[in-house]
This record gives sequence, C-alpha cells and structure tokens, in this order.
Amino acid sequence: MLETRTNNTTLAATGLSFTEDPPGMKSTAGRGLLSSGSDVDYWSFAGTAGDLFDLATFVPGSPDASQLHYRVLNPDGSLWFDFYPSYNGDGQSPTRTFSRYGNIFPGRLSEL
Repeated sequence: MLETRTNNTTLAATGLSFTEDPPGMKSTAGRGLLSSGSDVDYWSFAGTAGDLFDLATFVPGSPDASQLHYRVLNPDGSLWFDFYPSYNGDGQSPTRTFSRYGNIFPGRLSEL
C-alpha cells in the first residue's frame, strides 16, 4: 500500500489489508512518504488475539542515516511497543503476540 494521502493522525490512518499465503501466514506492506522532519504517517491494521506480529522495515537503497522510529499503538492510543531499526533503516522487531482475547486488535503504526 502506497501512502498517497494525508495520514498524519490516528483517525486518518491508512488501512493495511493482509494477504494469507501460505495458509497461516498473513503479511502486508506499506510505503510511506515523510515530507519533513515533523511529518508523521499512521497506518492501521487488525489482528486476532493469539496472532503473532513482527514489524520488518526496509529502506530502498539502505542509505546511511535513514533510520526511523516506529511506534505501534493500542486501540486506546497507548504505546504497545516501539522499534528502532538499524542505522540504514532496515530491521525486524522481536515477535509479539496480540493479547486482546476474543477481539479484533486494531493497531496503529506510526513512522516518526
């Protein structure tokens, strides 16, 4: 999903849809555009309690000093976890488990 609109608030977050292939593994991707040092992009997604979650990041060309700060928020806006990839922007967070039992977990991902 390419970010092509203003999504600098949680209410305007760009929704990410998952593809399940192979069965049991869901994935999605988004590509943001930060126009200034103060710009923030928000992305939204849903998961089911017990699902595992990994955040992987890749910056095309992996230039030096392209690291961003990623925050994954709970539905109430509180921080679930944050993640800093490597200096060149590439990385993968530790695996986490959605803990909202019996409910869909609408998350928010922001690039700072």
